[in-house]
Amino acid sequence: MAEQQQYENNKKELLDSYFTIRKLQERVNRLEEENQNLQIERDDIKNYFGIKKEKYEDMIDLQRTEIEQLKNEKQRAEYENEKSKRELIELKEEVQEQLEDQKKEFERERSDLLDRIQILQQKLDNLETFVRQKAELEADRRNLREQLEIEKRLKQDELAIKEEEKIKATDKLKKICFIKFKRLKHHYWPQKKNNFKQPRDQLFYKIIN
Repeated sequence: MAEQQQYENNKKELLDSYFTIRKLQERVNRLEEENQNLQIERDDIKNYFGIKKEKYEDMIDLQRTEIEQLKNEKQRAEYENEKSKRELIELKEEVQEQLEDQKKEFERERSDLLDRIQILQQKLDNLETFVRQKAELEADRRNLREQLEIEKRLKQDELAIKEEEKIKATDKLKKICFIKFKRLKHHYWPQKKNNFKQPRDQLFYKIIN
């Protein structure tokens, strides 16, 4: 009974190990798929960042060109009235404000992208840690299987030895009982059939002889 209980416990442990490993494998597959999606998203972000950078650089170059043109116009229009000067100053301030706004927007987007990249990098680091832990779990699983197989063989050998000992003990007990029975028959029961008066006694005599 104890051996059957031990067998059931070993069987349950094997099943628990199998389902645990299966869940871990499914989790690894999901993380690997998520990692691929994150890499694609990171590439898209890099491309978007590059396009935005080129766009803002072109705009800045354009604005700088416009400023230089306005400066040249200012030099050529110094003889114009104060109204033209004020309009030129206002235009310059407006352009500068646009540049500042664009610069702030650029820095904000750049900061957001850097934060996103940092988050992605952290996820990649976590994934690498998980992959390493997975490898360790795989090694533990192999060791567990080997240990269970060794324990199984040892248990089978132990059961075989016990069964052999049981058979030997049974045979020995039969021999002892047979010898004792013979002694009992010769010492306590008559040896001649005629001593058994009743039919039942005669039948018992036939059985023991």
